[in-house]
Amino acid sequence: MTKLRTPFQGGPKTRQILDAREGLMFKLTPNELTPMTARAADGLATASAVGLAWLGFYVGPALLQDPPDWAWLAILFGAFFSYAVLKEAYRALFRMETRIEMTAARFSYRVWYGWKHFDRALPHKFVVIEHDKARLEQEKHALEMRTGRGRQELKTRYYGESFHIVFEYVGQRNDVLTVFGRNEALAVAARLRACDGVLDQQARMGDGLPLAPDKEWDDQPGDIK
Repeated sequence: MTKLRTPFQGGPKTRQILDAREGLMFKLTPNELTPMTARAADGLATASAVGLAWLGFYVGPALLQDPPDWAWLAILFGAFFSYAVLKEAYRALFRMETRIEMTAARFSYRVWYGWKHFDRALPHKFVVIEHDKARLEQEKHALEMRTGRGRQELKTRYYGESFHIVFEYVGQRNDVLTVFGRNEALAVAARLRACDGVLDQQARMGDGLPLAPDKEWDDQPGDIK
């Protein structure tokens, strides 16, 4: 038998539960970087790599009376390659989780002071917009290049690569979370739209479409739970 893939596999993490009071509920917990945490992680990775190189160059001679030339190269390249590993480790550590809940009646997400709730019966949609500071960052970098102060053409654009996931509610903007990375932001928005669409379809069709094999048939008298 062909195994069908559930539409809610992969990230962001999504739980589908049946609440006795509110019916079908989706709980999403996207765990993403923001431009600020991405910058902090990369800065720590750079500092750690430089620290490892410094440690190697100063400790190496103490351990080896006459270090061969290849030892210095090993220390240098080891510190260089450690940066990539450290960057991924720090980025994984600095991810921030956002708690989101969605039912047929409401859309909710948690902020630092509590939950925000919205009525899903009113016009709404999920949109992805460029970070508010992206244009300012781009203009600043262009100015640095014109004045000769900018040397890194491939400098990471932390705000330029970041996006706001917005719940547009009756035409009003409500920022749910900010995500560093275009693909990551699009994945979160796609999952929110998918959950939103399933709930809308359920409202139109009663129980809606089954999302798993065990949901395909209604309970019958005498069924074994």
